[in-house]
Amino acid sequence: MEDASNERTFGHAADTGFDADRRRPATPVRVDFRSGRRGARRAIAPPSEPLVADIAAGGDDRALAVASRAESGVDAFSYLSVLLSIILGLAITQVLQGMRGLMHARSRVRLYAPAIIWAALSLVVDVQSWWSEFGLRHHQSWTFLAFSVVIAHTICLYMIAALVLPDVDPAARVDLREHYYGHYRWFFAFVVLAALFGIGKDLALDARLPETRNLLFQVSFVVTCGIAALTRREWYHQALAPAAAILFAVYTALLFSRLD
Repeated sequence: MEDASNERTFGHAADTGFDADRRRPATPVRVDFRSGRRGARRAIAPPSEPLVADIAAGGDDRALAVASRAESGVDAFSYLSVLLSIILGLAITQVLQGMRGLMHARSRVRLYAPAIIWAALSLVVDVQSWWSEFGLRHHQSWTFLAFSVVIAHTICLYMIAALVLPDVDPAARVDLREHYYGHYRWFFAFVVLAALFGIGKDLALDARLPETRNLLFQVSFVVTCGIAALTRREWYHQALAPAAAILFAVYTALLFSRLD
């Protein structure tokens, strides 16, 4: 009777798969007390997560249960970045589809240098933005306001990509100059908003302005593109496009050349 009781008690400890002395799951060994022989060693499947939580009464045991859940979880940035990636991916698609349409209709297209430069720059800006958003993984305390500012910046980039090139009609002639001056106010308004939201991201996330060089570049885009939204003078637009491309190249080289 005592042997049977011992076997039941030992069997219960083995079935839990938990070593009370070392306070961690252990591979149990079943012993047959009635025959006086050590039973064959056999592995018992580790306890499921709910069982670990039930066993954990505190201290190290509770930490074990929390760690088990954390390993299978998704951090906030990984969750939120999905939507950012989708919008940026759509923006890149917009520019590439516009370029594809121009190539197919090249015999009917009247080119205009500022439109082509801004289209190429828009594509680079979208890729650079995707690249730089990786730095947000360090931010731990997300609020809806902070995420709204980040997503607003990304939406502005999409609108820039949507306006920079026309939808190409399969039969009609395409005049890029006409399209450019037909949409320049909206286009540059979204460029200015993107720069402002770029500044606002640091305020919303870290309650501070961007680093000095970053802030100067952003302000320069706000000023120059704000003027472009207000004036139709062709010499200004023809000068601004290559200047903006050079300025953005310097901006990226100085601040975002490495994935940090």
